[in-house]
Amino acid sequence: MKKIILLVVPILVVFDFSPALAVEKTEENIDEIVVSATGIPTPVTQIGAAVELIDAEELRQQQIIYLQDALKLKGINVVQNGGAGTLSNVFLRGLPGRYTSLEVDGISLFDPFYDQVLWNDVTADNVERVEIFRGAQGVLYGSSTIAGVISQATKIGGPAQHTARLEGGAFNTGALVLTSRGEAGVFAYGVSLGVTKTDGISAISEKAGGTEDDGYENSRFNGRSDIKLSNAVTLELAARHATGEADYDKFGSDVEGKGQNFTRQAGRVGLVVQHDFVKHIFDATGYDSETEQVDNFVAATPQKATRDKIAYRGIFNLAQSTHLMVGAESITEETTTHEADMAAAYVLLQVPLGEAVTMTLAGRRDDHELFGNHDTQRLTLAYNAIDALTLRTAYGTGFKAPTLSQLFDTTYGNKDLQPETADSAEVGFDFAFGQSGRFTTTLFQVEIENLIDWVSVPPGSYTGEYRQVKGTRESEGVEV
Repeated sequence: MKKIILLVVPILVVFDFSPALAVEKTEENIDEIVVSATGIPTPVTQIGAAVELIDAEELRQQQIIYLQDALKLKGINVVQNGGAGTLSNVFLRGLPGRYTSLEVDGISLFDPFYDQVLWNDVTADNVERVEIFRGAQGVLYGSSTIAGVISQATKIGGPAQHTARLEGGAFNTGALVLTSRGEAGVFAYGVSLGVTKTDGISAISEKAGGTEDDGYENSRFNGRSDIKLSNAVTLELAARHATGEADYDKFGSDVEGKGQNFTRQAGRVGLVVQHDFVKHIFDATGYDSETEQVDNFVAATPQKATRDKIAYRGIFNLAQSTHLMVGAESITEETTTHEADMAAAYVLLQVPLGEAVTMTLAGRRDDHELFGNHDTQRLTLAYNAIDALTLRTAYGTGFKAPTLSQLFDTTYGNKDLQPETADSAEVGFDFAFGQSGRFTTTLFQVEIENLIDWVSVPPGSYTGEYRQVKGTRESEGVEV
């Protein structure tokens, strides 16, 4: 069988020994709590898969503006085809962006039309923390998570804090960001407002004749709030909105009047009911994207994409450190001309095996309107050999459904496409040392079958269609 092999060996060793970042080693910062990896608040030392955290202080110290720049700090390859605002691609474990999803305050920002996250307006304004989960995450997050999931949370609550940041620089670049967080009685909130504008530079070098600047404008809002309705019931709200325009060039040539105008918005309404041994979470989320391609200063018909999801998740505390989670969700994805419905149910069991080993076993079934049922599994083991050393291993399966555009576009669509399927395995260890040092390494392998790719028809031409490619795409390497 023909194989498409991609060997990835990102080596990143970070030593945070600067006085500003050195903190006293406490049980809290050794055993940081992660929620999004399993859906259950779990110490990082009990998660059997590669997990990395970026907190607000690190974002501030590194002066991170765009989230994709924070990912580079963790050895993740980010490719951008031009200046500010142009399309980016995040390569987690060597796989292109269509295999990685982004969750912001519980809302998926994976765009159904572009078949990837649109990173150019995702900023680090008022961000509390970023969690990076490598490897197949399909049990909790469904399709398009074969490489992993990035989860971002907004700061809310605490003592009232208001900030303003004004920036200016070359190429007529300017930015204004306002943030506010605090709480009043039963109400906790966190919001950010931002405006960025730049004349930019040409993606084409001056030697190649590039003279026309590629400008970018972005106005955005991001907010989150929790309202305590009673001791047991909390209403959770989140919303984000971004609008702007970006100029870019065409096929390596410097042109004026080409770019795109965009508007993207998303929201979540959640209800959390907490009892002594069970937590119920009901929520509804929505994502809406509208993009106008501009050619010769004329905007084309908008390309639209939406995703609406209704979900339930129940977390049962069966015994000390033993948790059972069950969930169900209904999703509708729609583009300008087509839509598809999906439903899913999943179960996850997290249980200690003795004093030093934690096991997580999970399974999910998706029912896709166009492709029928698909099952996903995941197994992880974490072994705390000593206080400072954790050994871990994980195995999971995943799938990637073709987009509605890949199926039905009148120019390049192919109605015969079937979902890609994947197996993901890893083994690694984490070692804590010094005041705030941590050394981690992971050996991983991902295999994807039924690969969907764009094929020139006839060969070598600029026309073609999406087809199922024979063979296996294999990405394997070591993360240090």
